[in-house]
Amino acid sequence: MISTTTLNVSSVSFSQSKQFSPILIDYLNGDEKLKSFYKYAPKIDAFAEVIENKKKQIIDRNTLVKVLNEQYAHAAIKPTVEVQKNIDSLLNENTFTITTGHQLALFTGPLYFIYKIVTTINTAKQLKEKYPSTNFVPVFWLASEDHDLEEINHVNLFGKILSCDLGKGSPAGLVSTKLVEPMLAELKTILGESENANYLYNLFQTAYTKQSNLSDATKYIVHELFKNDGIVIIDGNYKELKKQFTSVIKDELKNQSAFKIVSEINKELEKNYKIQASPRNINLFFIDPSQPPRRGGDVSRKRIVSREESTEKENTISVTEVIALVDTFPEQFSPNVLLRPLYQESILPNLAYIGGPAEVAYWLELKNLFKYHNIPFPVVMMRNSAMFLDEKSSRFKVESSKWFNPIDELINEYVTENSAVEISFVKEYEQLKLFYADLEKKISQIDSTLSQSVKAESAKHIADLEKLEQKLIKAEKRKHETAINQIKSIKEKLFPNGVMQERHENFMPLYLKYGNNFFKLLNENFDSFNSAINIFM
Repeated sequence: MISTTTLNVSSVSFSQSKQFSPILIDYLNGDEKLKSFYKYAPKIDAFAEVIENKKKQIIDRNTLVKVLNEQYAHAAIKPTVEVQKNIDSLLNENTFTITTGHQLALFTGPLYFIYKIVTTINTAKQLKEKYPSTNFVPVFWLASEDHDLEEINHVNLFGKILSCDLGKGSPAGLVSTKLVEPMLAELKTILGESENANYLYNLFQTAYTKQSNLSDATKYIVHELFKNDGIVIIDGNYKELKKQFTSVIKDELKNQSAFKIVSEINKELEKNYKIQASPRNINLFFIDPSQPPRRGGDVSRKRIVSREESTEKENTISVTEVIALVDTFPEQFSPNVLLRPLYQESILPNLAYIGGPAEVAYWLELKNLFKYHNIPFPVVMMRNSAMFLDEKSSRFKVESSKWFNPIDELINEYVTENSAVEISFVKEYEQLKLFYADLEKKISQIDSTLSQSVKAESAKHIADLEKLEQKLIKAEKRKHETAINQIKSIKEKLFPNGVMQERHENFMPLYLKYGNNFFKLLNENFDSFNSAINIFM
């Protein structure tokens, strides 16, 4: 196992990186344009008020703890002392949760799956230090009802894509793990036979062969990776939990309040920003056990449509067909992306939600909907972010922030700085501009109509000088071909396929290299209240 003590750690602010949307940057910077769209700023000092307001909400803690224990037992997962202590503490009125959530990505999917969980754990720790008389429990919410199976059916690993067909239409949590089993042999070949490789293979092999569905398999994986940190994992697709959300379900079916309220908010938001999520007439799905999908789980998840939308036949069901089932079968109703936050905040004593850029953006659409349903709006926080470079790449001395620049700009700057002669024509440009300015002044005194001719000659000569400069840079690049190829290689490691490393790569290559020190490194360097990208070199 390689030590992390030799790694250099630097950071680049989110705004400086230019990798995030304007709405996220303005939110984190406290821009006045957004202040009416949230209740609390993502600052640690805000939590004193958040705690007091959340105390006023009635949370069925007994049912919550009962369901959590049942879900762990159903998955045959024995909670560690740390996890069980956190579950039991939820009975205490002075215990609150810090929550993140994610789709049930195979083998955890992209790196930010891990980053979200570590941020959540660290937030709970930081809050405990700030407010020692209050208890804070990190929670991972399984997005078990999401049915976009094509988003989760693959993983990028060492330049390869491992994938399988999970079908379509079924809630992800109910999809059979038997569909994933064929991927395990290929995974074993890719990972190799090191100690860390064997740990990872055994982790995933146990998850996808001993658990029957993706919900329990993902729960097992998250529990094993973070069990000593006390992370509590919850699956919202549970009848006793859905019972507590029936008033919102009925209102949505009868009054379509979310569409009206969120549409009004979005009208204001889109004056300055791109809208992340648009509401539907009805923002609920119906989990229909009577019509199983072609492949995957045992049930299908259909969009509930209003009378106006009833002509949309494919994978839909009408309000009139299901409204009478709410009280008897609440588990068959599934909130979409805009109602899921309300469901979460209805059943958890939650203070903050840790999300990615898109999640932060759509939470900002919901404040008035929370107010309408009399549910406290939490602190919305951006997860931490990180990038890793190997030792060979890290010896290539480039300022961290510059890796976010376009590749051509990076190369040109390197060539200019490392050339044996001055290849920049900055001085020459200035001299040429001064020459023509003086010439134009002199000629204008004799014949002002010749001024345009001078300007044309100036533009022509500057263009010629630019062409000559590019030829010189091109010639110099040939001398630095090895270094330029290294720059391109490093840029590709940081931005595979043109996207940030954390949105493409899986954590396994880093775990193979660092083992548990990988998680230690994140824990020691992630600061939940500091919006920056950590760069490990």
